[in-house]
Amino acid sequence: MERFAEYLDKVDDLGLVFGDYEADEVTSAVVDFSEYKDRGKTPMYYGRPLGRLLDTVYFTQSHHSRFLQVADLLVYMAGRYEMRSAAPTAWHEVAVFNAWEKIKASGTLSIQRWP
Repeated sequence: MERFAEYLDKVDDLGLVFGDYEADEVTSAVVDFSEYKDRGKTPMYYGRPLGRLLDTVYFTQSHHSRFLQVADLLVYMAGRYEMRSAAPTAWHEVAVFNAWEKIKASGTLSIQRWP
């Protein structure tokens, strides 16, 4: 959310956040977002304001949303290929790896690595 808020600052616009519906995570995520909005920033050490993010986090099951399916795929590809030490050898892995490399080369891409 912080990177999205930073992007919205750069383009001087407002935005909404959508997430994949996971029943055990929805309530805490909505509460967390509400608290962040009330405090004016996220609680991390380098927390930032989320003022350009409107309303709440909207959740839906990913099979109902092509955008969430694409996001799931990008997260999968990043997790699979960014930390890999050797290039894949199986034809299908090579094809997906090459698609990931094209995605990375196509524009600005920022990958957040969490400890």
